[in-house]
Amino acid sequence: MTNIRRLLVARKAQKKHKPIFLAQDSHKKKRIRKRWVRPRGVHSKIRHKKAGYRVPVRIGYRTAALVRFREFRSGKLPVVVAHERDLARLDTEQHAVVIAASVGLRKRGTLVRTVHEKGFAIINVKDPAAYPDKVLAAFNARVAVKKKARSEKSERSKKAKKAPAASTPSATPAAEGKQSEEKQQEDKKEKDKILVTKG
Repeated sequence: MTNIRRLLVARKAQKKHKPIFLAQDSHKKKRIRKRWVRPRGVHSKIRHKKAGYRVPVRIGYRTAALVRFREFRSGKLPVVVAHERDLARLDTEQHAVVIAASVGLRKRGTLVRTVHEKGFAIINVKDPAAYPDKVLAAFNARVAVKKKARSEKSERSKKAKKAPAASTPSATPAAEGKQSEEKQQEDKKEKDKILVTKG
């Protein structure tokens, strides 16, 4: 393992001086994609390895086979995991786990817990021990917010349904005003009758 660590450190130092390999004239022409394509031109300065031009891909720039594709911190090969069944083919000594981005919040917590219990290094989770509880709390909070919003929406719809029933013609303010006027007139007639009979 010490040999792997030494090679990983050397790879990191080497990467600083490693050029970016791009196709010839990719910085001039938009149609040429930003990737390496071997120059095939008869007079190509890159193919002839002329000074002052881009450096072509050469075998000397390659990483040591022992640490190729390995992750720097753990020194293990990263493997994307989306299900618990993916762990069956992995070895804790050789592989480090990357939790897939497609895994949802609910399943992510349980997956991280099982991966941590089996002893795998997880690259894209900082604290695997505390992470499942944190995720579960966030998920429950989100569920509570959604439930609250749903209940408020149902209450609003119930109120909207009750409002037209309450606004019947008899309950309108204009109708109430008419009723009160009629009552006043009836009271006046009765008073007049009493006055007439007394007189």
